[in-house]
Amino acid sequence: MWGILLHCDILSENEREQRENGRESVGE
Repeated sequence: MWGILLHCDILSENEREQRENGRESVGE
């Protein structure tokens, strides 16, 4: 159970980083 919650948490963080990176790439 905790593993699933942790996994979702990690996925959310990765998505945030990807979005931020994507914005930076688009900005350039």
